[in-house]
Amino acid sequence: MSASTLRKAVVAIGLAAVMLGPTVGTARADDDHWRHEQREHERWERERWEREHQYAPPPVVYAPAPRAVYAPPPVVYAPVAPGFNIVLPINIR
Repeated sequence: MSASTLRKAVVAIGLAAVMLGPTVGTARADDDHWRHEQREHERWERERWEREHQYAPPPVVYAPAPRAVYAPPPVVYAPVAPGFNIVLPINIR
């Protein structure tokens, strides 16, 4: 067998492997097995979640009544009268 014939055979086998390789995975007859396992896992997860998270109203918690805290009244100053004052310091006796 010559080198060129061997090379052509290797290239032909490689090309066939590259072209037919992706189709080998889809030729399985029992393709539902992994889906069945996935559904079982999802069902188990859902049941576990439902056991841990029960649908019930939240518990009633009574808090103590708030204490009445009164703030001091605001400081209000009398307004300044408009105008001006004149003070004359005159001492008459």
